[in-house]
Amino acid sequence: MSDSMLFLSVSIGPVQGFVAQSRRTRDLWGSSYLLSYLAARAALGVARTGATIVRPNLEKDPLFKWVERQAKGSGGLEGPPYVGTVPNHFVARVDSVEAGRRAAQEAVEELQRAWRHICQVVWDRYVAGAEELGVDVAAIWHRQTEHYWDVAWTVADEDKADASLARRKVWRTHHLPNEPGDKCMVMPDLQELSGYVRARGQREREAQDRFWAEIRKKAGPLNLPPGDRLCAIALVKRLFASVSEEAIGGRIDVSKWPSTVYMAAVPWIDRVRESVPEQAAEYARAVANVAPREVFSERRPVRRTGGRLALGLSQGPDTSDNTAGFERLDGNFYHVDAVLNERLCVLLEEDPERSAAIRRELAARLEAIARATGADGRPLGAPSLFYALLLADGDRLGELLQVYKAGDVSEALHCFSSRVQDIVDRHAGVVVYAGGDDVLAMLPLTTALDCARELAATYRDSFASNLPAHQTEPAGIEPTLSVAVLFTHARIPMNTSLGELRRLLDDVAKDENGRDSLAVGVLKRGGLNAQWVTTWRRPAFSDVSGHRVGQALGGGASPEAFIDAVDAIQRLASHLDREAGGPLSTSLLYRLRNTLGLLCEWPVWAPGTWGRLLEGVDLPAFVRAEVRNSFEHRAAASGSGREATGDSGGGDGVRVISSGTRNDENVEELVQAILDILPRSCRERPEAHAGDGGEEGRRGLTIGVDGLLVAKFLANRGEEGTDE
Repeated sequence: MSDSMLFLSVSIGPVQGFVAQSRRTRDLWGSSYLLSYLAARAALGVARTGATIVRPNLEKDPLFKWVERQAKGSGGLEGPPYVGTVPNHFVARVDSVEAGRRAAQEAVEELQRAWRHICQVVWDRYVAGAEELGVDVAAIWHRQTEHYWDVAWTVADEDKADASLARRKVWRTHHLPNEPGDKCMVMPDLQELSGYVRARGQREREAQDRFWAEIRKKAGPLNLPPGDRLCAIALVKRLFASVSEEAIGGRIDVSKWPSTVYMAAVPWIDRVRESVPEQAAEYARAVANVAPREVFSERRPVRRTGGRLALGLSQGPDTSDNTAGFERLDGNFYHVDAVLNERLCVLLEEDPERSAAIRRELAARLEAIARATGADGRPLGAPSLFYALLLADGDRLGELLQVYKAGDVSEALHCFSSRVQDIVDRHAGVVVYAGGDDVLAMLPLTTALDCARELAATYRDSFASNLPAHQTEPAGIEPTLSVAVLFTHARIPMNTSLGELRRLLDDVAKDENGRDSLAVGVLKRGGLNAQWVTTWRRPAFSDVSGHRVGQALGGGASPEAFIDAVDAIQRLASHLDREAGGPLSTSLLYRLRNTLGLLCEWPVWAPGTWGRLLEGVDLPAFVRAEVRNSFEHRAAASGSGREATGDSGGGDGVRVISSGTRNDENVEELVQAILDILPRSCRERPEAHAGDGGEEGRRGLTIGVDGLLVAKFLANRGEEGTDE
């Protein structure tokens, strides 16, 4: 090893155990932010020794620069950014092995100083007063907080830096102590803090409840709902932001962090505000008269900024006065079932009978809003309970670093991460974490796929504008972004959804589909309902003559070789939109699924199933026959031989069109939309090009039906109870 050019690589963990073990959105944000803040403090320790951090580029990172100013005593009145942007892994240039060792030691010490201070502040404010009500509380606290973090580091030549750190992380030198007793409800490997064991009998159960009731008095029921019993680590994640001025030196306002229920309701809230503001205001005033005022102050309200749907703390004018704060309500107050549930929606009235009457009145007001007609002529209906989690990660970053200079790659990553916040904001989402090539965000289901596509395009553009233009890009090592989008039910535990989201990204988008891919999942309360993966640009399906199927009637120019995957799935969703008059029924999708299962010889269908189409099967003809059958069935049900739309005989808003050229054109459009989604499109082997003309390409076509199910889910806007 030469001392001329050495690199210190530092990695802070555990990541998945710390971040993914989250029960609420506030836990998720708190864990991501804490990890990023501690990484910034560790990087500051390295920089103090004279080492130069080369990856990521922290010179412009908002969180690192704020930490740096705080350390110099020049932070001023500016608060810290509320999104973590410093990754848990960074690389610094050092002069020698000994210099690298000193820098690593300073990183560990700086991280531990920051962590101990945060823990001490949380202890003093919330736990110290309840210590005498528990058993060995201080010992449990010390055991869990002192031995939690695992910092791995190596010093190596530049071309061996990443590989040496990877080998070092394989060594299992960090072992947490044994954890007896009752376990934490958020991090189940750790003991809850009171020290009592509920299984020992009523006395210990009551003592445990008294301990947590005492902490709840100071933390508040919003931060610590009844029934939550946490370990030291989870309690710090949950509460540190409430004492952030003392804990990290600046105030972080996360009181308006949206819940999953609120995020799912965002599109509906916007429609209600725009369509029936008077009814919205009446409902909000009715809630204000019977509920604690906290139900109005927790969330980031829905806004319209420049004609776009957005969430914001201070972005754009506050229009909540027009609706008496309707958009600031706790998300549960938008749902009839939740309003009728005394656990989900707390009221001031303690008398059971009067409380029940109030709840029925509020529910009736919500039902009246649901019956009201929106600007688009459709009933407003009830809000969805599905929202989207988005996870993005750059592909083959290590290989890029072998081809390009680390400084150029770092600048490209900074360019990308600095634009993430604006992109997610413009799609009415919230960024949980954005550092380097990693992004974690929450969005409404109506905007998530568009956001994912823009992030992928921005990632490519960031590299294109920062890498040397004269350098030839090696085949297969171009900078690309893989993204997982999980449409998940708001009542599913956050850690369950995060685990599925990570699997979609790592196992499906990257490993199975060869990267540069979008993986989409639908997670319902009964389990995974659909799993579709595709490259961002997927080969367009064409017939054996090389024409798009929809061109058969009118001829036309040759089709594009590739189509945008998000456009394709959204185009099919628009055809399946039963409320907008789309002519395809849910039953058609399930007939396609069942019959294609036989034609592809998959014995039992499961989400993510692909199968090879039997040789000789004419896929366009089969799909066309099923679509025509669906048209004819609907026409017969509503009165054959006449044209009807919406309520004029269709009964469910489904458009039925008489036979003729117009009907044929609609059929062909729908057939094309389905065929564009069915074939598999992989980075390694984009098999959908089997439809590029010629019988040879037809043989062995790999297809799946998950894209159809995702499109139907989007068409239904996450409404449950529509599956057949």
